[in-house]
Amino acid sequence: HWLAVDGHHVEDVAVLDVAAGTGLVGEKLYEDGYRDITALDISKEMLDKADNKGVYKYFILSDFVDVAKDVPARSFDAVVMRGGFAAGHLPLVSLEKMALCCKKGGLVINCMVLEFAQIVEEYKCIDQYVEDLEQEGVWKLLERKVTEQYCKNKKGLMHCLKVI
Repeated sequence: HWLAVDGHHVEDVAVLDVAAGTGLVGEKLYEDGYRDITALDISKEMLDKADNKGVYKYFILSDFVDVAKDVPARSFDAVVMRGGFAAGHLPLVSLEKMALCCKKGGLVINCMVLEFAQIVEEYKCIDQYVEDLEQEGVWKLLERKVTEQYCKNKKGLMHCLKVI
């Protein structure tokens, strides 16, 4: 429900799927009517698998370190990531980089296994990081939610942020 971006028809909402992997998020978005979906991943093999789903319009091969080089600034209505914050995956600063890819007024949505916010040292401060960037005027926290059945019987942690 978060991706219902004000004033846009769902098929016109430009979505960047960060750490797209095999394309599970893209598949769900496509089922929900989204058509302007871009997959970003560090792995060419994962992007090839995502391409086989037939739901993505564009593909970006990137480690998401130099986001300005790989992704046009402020070019997406929504930037989503599911599972990018896992042990050994993307650094926490990727959340702010997601905001740089998002148009002002657009949404940044992060979904992760709650356990990683409790056991991975870098992610333990995710809530404080979100709050700090809200204080700096990067975004407004619209919702923080813990879900019981996120992935493989593990709880999930989700943040929905409006870029300002």
